[in-house]
Amino acid sequence: EHATDTRQDARLDRIVQDAQEELAVLRRELARYRGLFDSARLVVGHEFARPLTSLSGYLELVEQRRGADAVDKERVYFSKMRDSIERLEELVESFVQMLRVEQGAGDIQALERVDVAGLVDRVRERFDESASVISTHVEGPLAPVLVRRRCLEVVLENLVSNAIKHGGGPIRVTASLARERRGESKESLLVMTVEDHGAGIPEDK
Repeated sequence: EHATDTRQDARLDRIVQDAQEELAVLRRELARYRGLFDSARLVVGHEFARPLTSLSGYLELVEQRRGADAVDKERVYFSKMRDSIERLEELVESFVQMLRVEQGAGDIQALERVDVAGLVDRVRERFDESASVISTHVEGPLAPVLVRRRCLEVVLENLVSNAIKHGGGPIRVTASLARERRGESKESLLVMTVEDHGAGIPEDK
């Protein structure tokens, strides 16, 4: 019986040692990924933002040079370019915030009280020629919702873009509030849908 206990102790010691070694590997991997997140945040936050700042400055210079000589069509182009630069700046900031959230350090200051109907309309207007096939519906008068506005816009814009590229017929964007059904929470959830009439994603995919 003593020999059996000794063998069991030795086996347990090996299991504990193996677990400790695996834990050490996981800690090293975690440290490596944290370093990658930090590097990505620095690259996106600084290296991407720098050329955008330059572009904005060059555009302002061109607008000043053209001044009163700019025709209406040129002014429209200038406006679209400025909107695109601002959109890129927001995407960069959204990505930086996403990396912070992935690290468990989401910035509560990134939350904003957002007018959902206004946000949906802004996203729709960004698609120019395709905007006519996009209808929107916000159920009831929604009070401003506390969300990460930029992140929500990125997701919604991607879904609408995919619906335009791969869908068919009209596209419908809806937003509503629903009660949280999990646990004892009495919070409301913002539910947004993007519907199209395309073939959809094959079941095996």
